[in-house]
Amino acid sequence: MLENVPAMAMSAPLWRTGESFPLARERLASLREDPSAGAASRGHMLTAFEGVESLVPTPARIELFNRHTAVCSSATPLTLAEGFPADEACARHIRRRSVETGPLRRAAVCALVKA
Repeated sequence: MLENVPAMAMSAPLWRTGESFPLARERLASLREDPSAGAASRGHMLTAFEGVESLVPTPARIELFNRHTAVCSSATPLTLAEGFPADEACARHIRRRSVETGPLRRAAVCALVKA
């Protein structure tokens, strides 16, 4: 993993035991962007994650990618249903149990509108 990191970058720690925090911050501030560096690898990406990759943690993407390539699972993007459940008891339960902008509320609404 570190085979492409220049030896000079590997030999200068930001901080050593006993040194001050401001000294470490100075060292950090002295680092400059490498203009020849390219974009990070997009490994472990499935087309189903495009547009939402920042919402899926990297370890989960790696695991899902490995399972997908081993033909143990598949991933399919879904369009979430809009609206609110017609059943008043379901709607009342959702309003009572979750905040309006919360992801759990969105999931409950989608599941119940779809059902």
